Amino acid sequence: RQLLELAASAVVEALGRIKHGRWDQLSKQELIDCTNQQLHPDYANLGCRGGHIIEAFRYVHEHGLSTNAQYPYQMAVGNCRAGVTTRDPLAKVASFFQLVPGATSDAEMMTALKSYGPIGVTIHASFREFMYYRGDTIMNYFPNGSPQLNDHAIVLVGYGTTSQGYDYWIIRNSHGASWGDHGYGYMLRGQNTMGINNNVNIAIAP
Repeated sequence: RQLLELAASAVVEALGRIKHGRWDQLSKQELIDCTNQQLHPDYANLGCRGGHIIEAFRYVHEHGLSTNAQYPYQMAVGNCRAGVTTRDPLAKVASFFQLVPGATSDAEMMTALKSYGPIGVTIHASFREFMYYRGDTIMNYFPNGSPQLNDHAIVLVGYGTTSQGYDYWIIRNSHGASWGDHGYGYMLRGQNTMGINNNVNIAIAP
């Protein structure tokens, strides 16, 4: 399961905070229910079984999004209830796009972060070292990662360079504050580590 809905809603939350100074927790469940292709063929996601971050951005662009309090997380697919919940006024996406799949350079990703803020990406994460990552190292697993192995969605929030000269990405994961460095992690930049350059999705705030 990619948890793409958690990553997509986290991007929209972050954009709202940058733009308005307020961070409402938005509904992941609405994205799970309302972009499920089986029930809503206009979208191409698969509920709890994966899909595309860009489809979740498209949904928010077209319909807005509820807060988590209005439409709480259920950890299962249900019927779309967007019609009976209030839209959060800060949950807006003016436009969205995906950088060239499998061919995005580090420079393009760094420019996107500076221009638009946090972005949604996918990585290969189905291995023990990632699941139990403590945040005290820079992950350098699976350089030149294959797009076919990408199986988990995260938020790319920044980048940096250590005093020893190692370039890294800063990511926000959806596993809670007990994962990594209070929910954040560091991945080696410059090698398409764990396939982080393969699927780069950008939402733009109004």
